Amino acid sequence: MSPIVLFLLITLILLYIGYFFILPILSASNYNPDDDQNILSTDLYKKKLAELNAEFNAGTIEQNEFETAEKELKLQLLSDASVNPDKVYRSSEASKYRIALMLLIAVPSFVVAFYLWIGHPEALNQGVARNNPHGVASSPKTRLTKPVTQVSTSTTAKKTMKRAMPHLSSSNLAKLEEKLKKKPNDPTVQYTLARAYQQRRQYKKSAAMYKQLLSRIPKTHQRGASFANFLASYADVLASSLQGKLDGEPIQIVFQALKAYPNHGMSLHLAGTYYFRKNDYKAALKYWEKLHKLSAKRPQYAQQIMASINLAKQKLAGGSGIISATKLPTTTIKPTKTNNVPFSITGVISIDPALKFTPPANSYLFVFAKQPNGPPRPLAALKISSISYPYHFTLDNNNLLFKGGRSLKDMMPLVLTARITKTGNALDRAGSVTGSITVTNTAHKNVKIIINKK
Repeated sequence: MSPIVLFLLITLILLYIGYFFILPILSASNYNPDDDQNILSTDLYKKKLAELNAEFNAGTIEQNEFETAEKELKLQLLSDASVNPDKVYRSSEASKYRIALMLLIAVPSFVVAFYLWIGHPEALNQGVARNNPHGVASSPKTRLTKPVTQVSTSTTAKKTMKRAMPHLSSSNLAKLEEKLKKKPNDPTVQYTLARAYQQRRQYKKSAAMYKQLLSRIPKTHQRGASFANFLASYADVLASSLQGKLDGEPIQIVFQALKAYPNHGMSLHLAGTYYFRKNDYKAALKYWEKLHKLSAKRPQYAQQIMASINLAKQKLAGGSGIISATKLPTTTIKPTKTNNVPFSITGVISIDPALKFTPPANSYLFVFAKQPNGPPRPLAALKISSISYPYHFTLDNNNLLFKGGRSLKDMMPLVLTARITKTGNALDRAGSVTGSITVTNTAHKNVKIIINKK
């Protein structure tokens, strides 16, 4: 039997013996739950989870985005939970508390001493690293209990931090900053702060947290899709701190991600966007065409990539870059039995120069349709990330947010709204810009939506 296996077996036995005596004492204690003012409200967590489920059921977010956001909610619940050290457990039998305290100290102390005697820390770290889906090694000094994650739409189309973590109040943020002062090398606090800063658009502070986390990843783990995910998240925040510019360190991080995993979707998209902005359309096509091949299982996303490819080809051929909507590939999604009317709305979305707005590197475009005097909920919606403008879009029955046999044609007239956001949230919040137009059955082709409002 290896020392590690023996260590784990003895640890389990000792813990079982220790808690066999401790748990009855704790269960008999008088505990006042009102003292736990620092614990994240369970009701708030349930509310956030309910909202997340509602968005998923409505089709606003995808399956992978839902799963990642759900994990982040759980992380936030754990990170905000804290226990007041002044809390006491009252019991009439003081001797039992002394026994419990002795066991609480003795059992972990013995386990640690026993491990240092027969254990092999490097081997244990390697085991943890193999089970860590993000390739971040753990050690007694640099344990990353909750690795930085990045939302994935597929193995080839990663989206950076699509869902924002539950909103942190100023007081909770201040508490996290105090924790970091006390434990400057705590990766969990660094990760939570990185996300909190990004949520508040404090990108420089967020990038600083990512930089510290990156410096602690061993060279042996700087490879694979998981590491590429981490780098893409870092590059996204860093580019946002530079007003959306990918030049310099952000694009170098993107290239590092592609070196770690050449088929990383988000990095391929960012690299193509970088070269497109540099007017190097051949290089942009190299990355986007590879991404398009990898997106075969996601026809709608592949169509968006193809629109960018066509635009780059038009630029390369010396054209104006404005592609006719008739040249855009039609959707390859097979219509369902309930939505089988071949009707679509096509057009181009551009940004008014007078707005003086430059979309960040990883901004998101939402296109949604509502009836002028109907309910606030969209009837159809389209979500795209990391694109260039002007952008040619197609909205058809496959983008309907419900099933019922009706077509977009039956709902005319419709108000189309295009909105660019930094967080991936479709709501009209600070920092987003919008533009709208009304379409009818006789005017739904080659429509022009100009984004001109903040």
